[in-house]
Amino acid sequence: MKWSVRKKLYAGFGCVLAIMTIMAGTIWSEVTQSHDVASEIRNDDVPEVVGYLILIDEAGDVYRDATGAITGVASALGDYQRNKQEFWDAIAAVKKLETPGGADYQRIEQIERLMTGFTQGFEREIVPLLGDKNALEQEITELRSLYEEYLTPIEGLLDEASSAEITETDASLLYLTDSFDTIENTIVVLFVIALVLTCIIAYWLSNSITTRLTNLDSVAQKVAGGDLTADDIVDESGDELANLASSINKMQSSLTTLIGSISSVSNQVQHVTADLSNVSQDIVAGASSQADKANLIATAAEELSLTISEVAQQGSATFEEAQKSEQSAESGRNVITEMVDSIQQVSLQMTEMSTQMNELGAHGEQIGSVIRVIEGIAEQTNLLALNAAIEAARAGEFGRGFAVVADEVRALAERTTTATQEVAGIIQQIQTGTQEAVTYTQENCKLVEIGVERSTGAVTALEEIVAGAANVQSMVNSIATAAEEQTAVTKEIAADITAISDISERSLQLANSSSDNVNGLNSKVAELESLVSKFKLS
Repeated sequence: MKWSVRKKLYAGFGCVLAIMTIMAGTIWSEVTQSHDVASEIRNDDVPEVVGYLILIDEAGDVYRDATGAITGVASALGDYQRNKQEFWDAIAAVKKLETPGGADYQRIEQIERLMTGFTQGFEREIVPLLGDKNALEQEITELRSLYEEYLTPIEGLLDEASSAEITETDASLLYLTDSFDTIENTIVVLFVIALVLTCIIAYWLSNSITTRLTNLDSVAQKVAGGDLTADDIVDESGDELANLASSINKMQSSLTTLIGSISSVSNQVQHVTADLSNVSQDIVAGASSQADKANLIATAAEELSLTISEVAQQGSATFEEAQKSEQSAESGRNVITEMVDSIQQVSLQMTEMSTQMNELGAHGEQIGSVIRVIEGIAEQTNLLALNAAIEAARAGEFGRGFAVVADEVRALAERTTTATQEVAGIIQQIQTGTQEAVTYTQENCKLVEIGVERSTGAVTALEEIVAGAANVQSMVNSIATAAEEQTAVTKEIAADITAISDISERSLQLANSSSDNVNGLNSKVAELESLVSKFKLS
């Protein structure tokens, strides 16, 4: 029968577990029995012994207190009642521990009847006589009689019951001690058996596993060291280790085939990489030459582009200057045109001012005529005032008021004459200035007419300059446009040449990378051959 390693381990540990289970079951049985015996001792035997001992003590106390009551002890009768109640309590406690109808239960009932007879006899026959000294002897006699009739049998029954309970307790303790000895011996025996079986199973399993693992490790070490010439492992056990041995045999066979194939492919790759290395070197050389030529062309194209760009910039600058000249000429023409217009307006205004000055001179002459009339009126008024004064003087006292008025009129005439003369002087000055202004205005009008004629000629010359500047601007614009187009074309050529140069450099880098990869492949092939050579295939 072929078992796997798992089943063998399960079987070994199962045996150990079965032994431990048997040992645990045996110990459990003994412990259970011991526990039952101990429970009986604790819950039955010991309480019964204690109860009987309490009954013996309380019966003695009841008799003692009864004797004390007869002899005149003050608290004896109270103690008697208390101890009697404790006796009945102890009887009830012991009675609960016994089985009804059993011998011990009947014995307790007999003790109960005897104690009842004693207490009733004492309380009926002796207690009424307490305190009577003449009845003391009778009381003692009655108490002795009650003691012998009731308490002596009680003591015998209690001694018998307590002795029986003590004997039963001793038997239980002896059984418990024997049970502990049995448990101890069982544990020792089963432990020794389990230890021996465990050692046997462990030795059998370890010997079965480690021997074959040693063989497997030996072959695996040879394979790890590159030795594939080891013999196949023979294992007919049919467990996991046998499967592992079969897998190692297959691995060794597969590695032998694989390493042989790798060695063959490595030789082929070495030849191919040698050819590829030569081709890569040629590609690198061609790409390097192409990159150099492309760099030269790109450099020349960039220089040409810079030159054309500079020409275009100069043309643009010239075009801008021509535009500025045209703008300046146009501005000059506009300014002169405006100046001509202004001069014409000034000429018109000067003409109008000359007319107005002439009119002002005429008005001044008219004012002079009016002032001369006012002077004549003032002279006449002065003469009239003088005549009035003369007439007032002739009239004497009656003409005094008229003389005063005549004086005022003459004074007014004199002031009017003076003011008129002043106004006449001012108007004369105005007429003189106006005449001079008219003369100057006429001369300025002639000068303005001359300026208008000359400004008209300047405007004509500036118009001719503007027309020439426009023609120059058009020609410069054409040159700049052509230069810009040539610059754009040259830049495109330079960009294309640069792209070609970049492609050439990229091709050169790829060729160098390919060459490096080929060199790396050669080194890897050499390393692979070195590794393959470590394996022994035959």
